[in-house]
Amino acid sequence: MLRIKQWFGGLFLLVIVSIIMVFGWLQTSLPVTEGEITVQGLSDEITISRDANGIPHIRGKKFGDIVMGLGFAHAQDRLWQMEINKRIGAGRMAEIFGEAALPIDKLFRTFGFKTKAEEAYKTLPEDGKKLLIAYAEGVNAYLSSRRGALPVEFITAGITPEPWHPIHSMTWFKVMNYDLGGNMRHELARADLMQEISPTQVAELYPVYPGEAEEAPLPNFRDLLKDLPVKQLAALSPMNPAGYGSNNWVISGERTKSGKPILANDPH
Repeated sequence: MLRIKQWFGGLFLLVIVSIIMVFGWLQTSLPVTEGEITVQGLSDEITISRDANGIPHIRGKKFGDIVMGLGFAHAQDRLWQMEINKRIGAGRMAEIFGEAALPIDKLFRTFGFKTKAEEAYKTLPEDGKKLLIAYAEGVNAYLSSRRGALPVEFITAGITPEPWHPIHSMTWFKVMNYDLGGNMRHELARADLMQEISPTQVAELYPVYPGEAEEAPLPNFRDLLKDLPVKQLAALSPMNPAGYGSNNWVISGERTKSGKPILANDPH
């Protein structure tokens, strides 16, 4: 009986030690927020400090260095999200999630967001390209300098993060445009209605927001839209659930320490 108790006691101790070791190992996937890290690509020193809420504040002498620091901080905090976003835009979700992700991959490859992003990148001014490159270099600097465990999502999925490229940022811009294009359904519905009723009648069904100036009458697009497959296009446009949308607010300078207003707004 004593031996059985000792055996179970030893097994219990082994399990506890294993859990502690695994937990400690997973802790190494968290951002390093103290000390110095040397990376290639910076023209001068930058500082990434975090406030009480963990929000990074990046300071440097040159904007390109700060943008590189932004990429580094994003990769520290959002590496799995960035990997998923990259794969969504390129139609590569099935590589992780299997056959269930094929419909979304087919849809996004049909849209050709990655191809359109590559075309758009070629037309950017050099200053814009340099900033996108700096951001990508920041992400990749983190990937090459990080030590320890990957975030648990990567371990569960059995993948490793791929290097970031400026095209990945451009592709996600395209996906965000699609995601924020819920108004497309209303535009297509108006186009569909205009096949049957007049622009004035359509405008009555879609009045302006309260407080907005009355707009000019809707143009008569009947001839232009007669061959447009509006119903099929509407089926491809995003449909967001109730309550989905943006958050923004302003605090008056009368209520702030600096005496200046504070604006919190979505990037779009």
